[in-house]
Amino acid sequence: MYNCLKYKTDYESPEVEKFKLIGANRHEYIRRCKDNVEQIYCLLLDIDGTMSLDQTIEKYCDYEFVVYSTHGNSKNKEKFRLILPIKEPLSLIEFDERHDSMISNFNVDGASFTISQAFYLPSYSSKNKDLAYIYHNKTNNRFDALSLEKTIINYNIENTNFEQDNRANIKNGIYYTLMTGSNLHYNDALSLAILCKSKGLSVYEYKNIVNQIAHPDSDLRTKKVDLHKLYKNGYDSNITDRKAIELMKRLNCNMWRFELARKLR
Repeated sequence: MYNCLKYKTDYESPEVEKFKLIGANRHEYIRRCKDNVEQIYCLLLDIDGTMSLDQTIEKYCDYEFVVYSTHGNSKNKEKFRLILPIKEPLSLIEFDERHDSMISNFNVDGASFTISQAFYLPSYSSKNKDLAYIYHNKTNNRFDALSLEKTIINYNIENTNFEQDNRANIKNGIYYTLMTGSNLHYNDALSLAILCKSKGLSVYEYKNIVNQIAHPDSDLRTKKVDLHKLYKNGYDSNITDRKAIELMKRLNCNMWRFELARKLR
C-alpha cells in the first residue's frame, strides 16, 4: 500500500481524542486527508481505456515512471495506473491550480487526482491474475508538472465580488467540492443522492461524482447498483449546510470551493 505524499508534522487530527483513549500518541497516527498534505511527489494517473499500455510507454518514454495493471484490467479493456514522479514537488495549492490542465493533458478523469488516497501495488483479482504486470521505465528525467497551465484560485474570498445566482453558486460549489472526495461507500450513496438532488445537481452530475470518488471495485462503479434509482429515491427536501458539510468531510473533500460558494451566497 502506498501513496506519494509528505504529510504535515503539526496537523492535529479531528480523531486525535479517539486515539488518546486507546493510549496512542498523536504523532503515531497520520490522518490521511487532503488538509494534512504538505507536498506531492508523483502524479498517480488511472488509465481506463483511453490509451493502451504500448501508447503510454511510447508517450512517456523520456520520463521515469512505473506502470502497473489495476484490479479491473481485462483483455477487452486495458486498465492500469501510471505513477509519474515529478521534477519538483507540488504544494496542495500548486496541485489544485493545475487540476484542470492535468485532466486535459493526460486524458483522464478527476479520479486520478484524489490526492490523499492510498493504493495497492500490485492490484488484481483471482480472475485476472495472469494479466497482472508491473513495468518501471528507468531514466533520470522527471516530468515537470509546474509547466502545466494553471488556473489562478482566489483564496481571498472576503474581497471577492461576483454577482451570480446564489443557488448556482452553491450547486457548483458542491459539485466541484464533491469531485475532490474519495472513499465513497454504499452506505453514503443515498445521502449523496439526497444532497445532489436537493441542491439542483442532475442525475448525470451525481453519476459523475460517484464514478469519480467511489473505489474502482465498488458496486457503485461496476454497474451492480442502479444509480438512476438511487438518485430517484433521493428526497426533494433541502438538505442543511451542516449535514452537507458532515457528508463532504466524511468523503475527504477539499472544502475551499464549498466555503467560497457559501461566502458568495
